[in-house]
Amino acid sequence: FYSFMRCAQRLTVDSDAGFRREGTEGPSGVFTARACKGAVHVRTGRSKDGRDVLHLLEWDGGQLKQVSRATFTSETLAAISALDTAIVLATLIHELRQGKLQEREAMKLSETAGLKVQIELNIDAMSVLASLAAAQLKQPTERSFLAHLAWLQSKLREGVLTKLRWVDTRDMWADGLTKGNVDRKALRELAQGRGTRAHGSQELVLSLI
Repeated sequence: FYSFMRCAQRLTVDSDAGFRREGTEGPSGVFTARACKGAVHVRTGRSKDGRDVLHLLEWDGGQLKQVSRATFTSETLAAISALDTAIVLATLIHELRQGKLQEREAMKLSETAGLKVQIELNIDAMSVLASLAAAQLKQPTERSFLAHLAWLQSKLREGVLTKLRWVDTRDMWADGLTKGNVDRKALRELAQGRGTRAHGSQELVLSLI
């Protein structure tokens, strides 16, 4: 349901991941791991009488295509996937307001600040924020994963990603897309144009700009 909105030119994205390791790691170092991702992309604004209004633009749920051996890796990969989609959506909203972009213009705006839409990404993994907050990224256990962390950090520094925010797991709107035993109430509310954060006082906002 999409009610009238005075758009705040802000795209709020909730990203979550589910990770499960099956079996025990033996002498061969082999075990089975399953990881999935979920994300919701919401445009925010206000109604004529000043109420908060949400427009659910996109949602995504499925298996992570990259190899993941830990929750930290899964959460970061899910966040990168969600941000990729958010940049596309923000570019579309930008064009609706400013007019059609040429390919090179759109490419530049995906690398540096300039989109007329702010992107705010919410995750419930504090370890990811702690890692990205370091001025010098530490080498993760999976060495090849350093490039993924550097890409996400660069989007913050360049201002493409306006905010990366930690929210309490109980306030994670995308939680119902990654776990089978979670109430889908939050997703149903988003579909009706509403969304709440009952534990907002526990939020941590990180900005490296």
